[in-house]
Amino acid sequence: MFLQLHSNSTGHHSTKLYAKEFLLFLLASLVPIATATYSIVATDSKTRQVGGAGATCVENSDIYEKLYLSAPGLSVLHTQGLLLARTDPIVTTAVEMMKQGASPEAVLTAMKELDTLTSTYDLDDTNSITLEDVELRQYGMADFSSTAVYS
Repeated sequence: MFLQLHSNSTGHHSTKLYAKEFLLFLLASLVPIATATYSIVATDSKTRQVGGAGATCVENSDIYEKLYLSAPGLSVLHTQGLLLARTDPIVTTAVEMMKQGASPEAVLTAMKELDTLTSTYDLDDTNSITLEDVELRQYGMADFSSTAVYS
């Protein structure tokens, strides 16, 4: 089944849009802009592959560049919330620990201990709140010993 949208004056070369594709397009155009994040990390013990998927509501951010970290054959880690650059000491320490086979619990503990920054947010014209960045970040990590951690 298809919907005919247009045909030329000779009746040849009509443009057709199949109903299924049209409905998918229509539904996609109605989806609101995302205002949340998610992360999924996974390991496959049979193939020793690691992977993950995620999304962020932080505009103009390369999600892969800042979200996904891995030690192939060992473990996978996603970091969200306040995104960290790959050169940040929190990230470089985590990746080194992952490459050395550290447990997800040990990696997460080290990341939290290194995360000593705070951020101040204006609530209105006269009030603000200061929060520890470690409490705003989101981590998800898995390895091959059926261990997964998150914050």
